[in-house]
Amino acid sequence: MKIIISIILVVFVWINNFSQEYKWKEFTDPTIGYSVKYPSGWKVTSGKGGFYCGKKSGFENGEYSIFFSETSNAERMDMLFGKEELPEEGKVIKPITINGISGFHAILTPKIRPDEYSETIVLKTESIWFKIENNSVKDEHFKLFYESFKLLK
Repeated sequence: MKIIISIILVVFVWINNFSQEYKWKEFTDPTIGYSVKYPSGWKVTSGKGGFYCGKKSGFENGEYSIFFSETSNAERMDMLFGKEELPEEGKVIKPITINGISGFHAILTPKIRPDEYSETIVLKTESIWFKIENNSVKDEHFKLFYESFKLLK
């Protein structure tokens, strides 16, 4: 009987820890005018350059990120969207609409490096482009993240 109770307690603690990580908080950027939800156990870094969240702090460890730029800022647009051409192999691009904002959803799974899976959502308003990425971390919760994106203005 003690073994069964111990097993139940271990399972309860494990489930509670997992569920704590995926209870969601909301981040709001009133300057740019958007909000997004992220796992409450994660750390957030935000500022002029974008939004990052993950189990650790800072850009290098961000599991999910949002970059943005005014559509008129050509230098910033080149930096955000001027990556080397993605290989056709393993690339899927489809249209997407999130909370009334149109864009596209790109998924890249190169055959030569399948561990480098990446997802990118690009949304465009009249004045701002938003680029939402999973930073090469395949995670079934990423969809909850990008679908929670909302404009405030």
